[in-house]
Amino acid sequence: MAGNSFGGIETVLGVERGGYCAAIDSAGGALSWAQASELQSLMTRAVRMPKAQSLFSGANDFDFHQARQLQQR
Repeated sequence: MAGNSFGGIETVLGVERGGYCAAIDSAGGALSWAQASELQSLMTRAVRMPKAQSLFSGANDFDFHQARQLQQR
């Protein structure tokens, strides 16, 4: 599964529930990451116990901090 922007958020949330072989989050939530503490908490929780391998991308997007933070969990 792969998703960009809002689709990236949905992809991360799906990884927590299972059913994917692997997932790619391309800048999911990048635009609102700094202002959305609830989104940060939700996505961080989702990546702590993933049921599939995940790749986080966003280095060339608006903000790449979300990709860095999620990848480190």
